[in-house]
Amino acid sequence: ITDQPQVVGNSVWSFLRDLLISMLVVILVMILLFPIKSALIASSGVPVCTAVALALMYLCGITLNTVSLAALIVVLGMIVDDSIITMDGYMDKLGRGLPRIEAACGSAQELFPPMFMATVAISAMFFPMLGIISGYLGDFIQTFPWVITFALMASLAYAILVVPSLETRFIHSS
Repeated sequence: ITDQPQVVGNSVWSFLRDLLISMLVVILVMILLFPIKSALIASSGVPVCTAVALALMYLCGITLNTVSLAALIVVLGMIVDDSIITMDGYMDKLGRGLPRIEAACGSAQELFPPMFMATVAISAMFFPMLGIISGYLGDFIQTFPWVITFALMASLAYAILVVPSLETRFIHSS
């Protein structure tokens, strides 16, 4: 006989540890591959978007369990994508001689439609599992697509609303 609450608790703590390690790895990779200011701006979205996703989960009554934590781990690398795209557009416009404010606003405005469509497409590909998997497993896995959608929408909002202001403040030239 095993103590099921203890087993579940250990599993959740293990996933939380893995989530934190994954976040640190994503941030470290960003710092290694990009200029330090760009990396810090893009990777700052990882904890913010994760916190927003957790808040949305709470508001929707989604519990923190192994499936929801696994969804956060799966989507972690995708969270920085929107910020990287926005920053690339900003750097391109700066390189063409636009002032910082115009470069930031222009890149966010120009890149929002394709980033939004990509976010919707990625989120949508996880929802068919709600109809395919049924029974107890279906009940258990139903949070997976919602958590991914929450995290990706938070990432999109962060990239469009926060990253441009950080760019204009900290990145002055290409």
